Amino acid sequence: MPYIPEKDRKKIDPHVDELFKVVKDRPIGELNYAISKLIWKLFDFKRGYTTACYLAGTLILVLFEFVRRRLNAYEDEKIIENGDVDT
Repeated sequence: MPYIPEKDRKKIDPHVDELFKVVKDRPIGELNYAISKLIWKLFDFKRGYTTACYLAGTLILVLFEFVRRRLNAYEDEKIIENGDVDT
């Protein structure tokens, strides 16, 4: 889960904001590249099975949290806007 203390967010947010400025209008492949590069650098910094598991788990949990908090809400909006799939 992405919930960290405010003091820790202040250290990270400016860097995230700067990366956002760079990738926001670029092809999605460039976001994939940026995320991949960060993960690979972290793995190379502390190479090992435990690190690999932590990084893979983090990516999975980021995906789950994105789906839960953003994608599901978007899908619900579109169902209201366009109607649900006939079953």
